[in-house]
Amino acid sequence: MEIFYVAVDPDVWGDGVAGLLLQDARSRARVAGCRTLELWVIDDNHRAKAVYERAGWLSTGETQPDAASGRAERRFIRHVDALAHGRHRDSSTNAGAGRPVADA
Repeated sequence: MEIFYVAVDPDVWGDGVAGLLLQDARSRARVAGCRTLELWVIDDNHRAKAVYERAGWLSTGETQPDAASGRAERRFIRHVDALAHGRHRDSSTNAGAGRPVADA
């Protein structure tokens, strides 16, 4: 599932609104059965990239020119955690047992 555009009113920058939007998108993707979210961000938008990184998104290193502006944009992905027995599973541990989960 791709997130095409995230915009937050500058009056509430720093209030966690973008993080909440990304969290909601991840929850909706999980319910829809999606395993990975992706988005592209203008590469020199350091504020946005920092928000995505704080929310657990990873840069893939892929870049491409933005079709509208020609500016470089960078791809980020976020793996969607699976639901385990009807509740959220912590992606950093093995079913909550405190053991790291190996990447599949």
